[in-house]
Amino acid sequence: MRFLIFLLICLNLNAKEPSLREQVSQMIMVGVKDSSTKTLLSDAGYGRFGGVFISENSVKNKVNLKSLTKSLKQKQSKILIAVAEQGGDESLLKKLGYESMSLRDVANSLDINLAKELFLKRANALKELGINVNLAPTADLYGDSFGKNSAKTSLYALVFIDSMKEAGVISVMKHFPGQCDIHSNTCLLTKETLSPFQNAINSGILAIVVGKFYVDNIDDKNPALFSNIITDKLLRDELGFNGVVFSVDFKNLNSIPLKERIVRFINAGGDVILFSDFYISDRKSAELITQHIIDAVNEKRITKERIMASYERIMKLKGEIKD
Repeated sequence: MRFLIFLLICLNLNAKEPSLREQVSQMIMVGVKDSSTKTLLSDAGYGRFGGVFISENSVKNKVNLKSLTKSLKQKQSKILIAVAEQGGDESLLKKLGYESMSLRDVANSLDINLAKELFLKRANALKELGINVNLAPTADLYGDSFGKNSAKTSLYALVFIDSMKEAGVISVMKHFPGQCDIHSNTCLLTKETLSPFQNAINSGILAIVVGKFYVDNIDDKNPALFSNIITDKLLRDELGFNGVVFSVDFKNLNSIPLKERIVRFINAGGDVILFSDFYISDRKSAELITQHIIDAVNEKRITKERIMASYERIMKLKGEIKD
């Protein structure tokens, strides 16, 4: 018995701590393009990123998608395979022949029981296709969501999230802390815009996308995803969220230099950087992002402890995957 205890202690002491590069790689989600599939699979096998994002333009048909997701899982256990599927015109499932009712139409035409039935079918379709993460639902009262009624949005969003969970798909609610009316000159955080996110957090949501809008009455100097006040203080400290924070697509934030985007997002409290292109100019996006993060750590612009915190949150999320 003593020998067994000694052996277990030795094994624990000799457990290899992931290198900085291994930790950083888990923070990166890259886009899928047909032309880069072979390289994508090879890099997945080497652990050069922790997740992939599949758009409606990334795959040709169901067979193509199932083959891709199966191959990715064979290359890397627990890899995050994400889509942004909530129906509407820009829908992967619509392209593949499934129903595609938008969130707004669901809330306007289906009662909660019928909505549950539809969302569960949608979730099972994603699971069958090999998807384990859905960057949805949108809970912005002025975005592509369930509507401007906060209570209704909260109710339908929770049914959406529960349906995905029931099928084994992780929901990533977006875009915290709520999008502004695009016709307004100012963006102000209110109890109503925040309510759907607070209710989802109270119900155990595992991941949230932080948006790119300025919230003038919280932090008028930084977009939400670059704001420590919004991500660390409001989302984590005040609302009690302890899950994974995803970025919006970094490809769409090119008015700010890439390295600056990365440093600001991580220091604000962000965990997963989404870049929907596999290449940035002539370099692999994962390779370039990794180097920028490691350089920033060496320059003491990001701490190693901050990277480890993200790594631990991401690995905890991956522990929820049942593939």
